[in-house]
Amino acid sequence: MRNLERLLALALVAVGALGIYAAIDLSLWDEYTVGPGAAPMAYGAILLVCSAFVAFKPTTSGPIEWGPNFPRAVLLLALAAGLAFSIDYIGFTGGLFLFSFAGLAWVARIKIHYALLLAAIWVAILYGVFVYLLHIPFPRGAWF
Repeated sequence: MRNLERLLALALVAVGALGIYAAIDLSLWDEYTVGPGAAPMAYGAILLVCSAFVAFKPTTSGPIEWGPNFPRAVLLLALAAGLAFSIDYIGFTGGLFLFSFAGLAWVARIKIHYALLLAAIWVAILYGVFVYLLHIPFPRGAWF
């Protein structure tokens, strides 16, 4: 199982490197605010470092213990992929809301009405901070 863990970590190293490469031409700073390349560059670097640590750590532990939360982890990964693919169609705001709601309802198993409320509050806070305070617009989708 350690080989599978190492393979997945190396795949995440590639994703982090791809994120950094894709953000190289974007500016990190625009006048007095964070530029559009800052977030992908930071997330890519963090993902690259953390996954490289997992990929190259010594194999002192036994095989991977999947545990009872493994299906939830896979679901969360699928939801994150869905968020990434939905941005072009429904925009970042809608995609983030659906991701947050689905994560809270299906992964965290919070009641539907609380999940809706918490997802709406979370997206509103992020929208307010990024769009109004930092003047970083959320990407719009083709449909919305």
